[in-house]
Amino acid sequence: MPSLNFTVFTEKIRRGHKCITLRRPRKTPLKKGDKLHLFTGLRTAECAPLMLEKHGNTNITSVQNDPFYLVLDGINTGFGYMYDAATDTVLDVKKFCVRGFEHNDYLERIQKLDGFDDWLQFHEFFKTKQRRGSYAPRILQLIQFAPCPNVEALLLELKNFYG
Repeated sequence: MPSLNFTVFTEKIRRGHKCITLRRPRKTPLKKGDKLHLFTGLRTAECAPLMLEKHGNTNITSVQNDPFYLVLDGINTGFGYMYDAATDTVLDVKKFCVRGFEHNDYLERIQKLDGFDDWLQFHEFFKTKQRRGSYAPRILQLIQFAPCPNVEALLLELKNFYG
């Protein structure tokens, strides 16, 4: 079973305030129904299961959504459903412009559901995850790991709008 490690937002996850994560696609992509183990401090001496209070104090959960990808770069952001692992690209992505710190309602909602307080914090977090702080396109899989009506409604809207 796949494992996810969290170093920030652990309290938000425990309390059920954060139920999604954005991750680079895996060699074997996560899909709806896959069982997940949630941890904090994975691969360290302080490794511990990340217990979900709202779900019976377990760290075992499952992927709640169909594969969905977000492409972030300094100029454009897009959404898509098909990821080609061989070429590390999202196919048929629908793009919309995010110049500077402008954003749209979908990105704002994703950023809040992912635990960030504002767009700048979200932007800086993913910018620092780039090599040398660059703005090369970054492909992320949106993974919903706990039931959440707000996420389900958002994904349905995105699928209808971009799909």
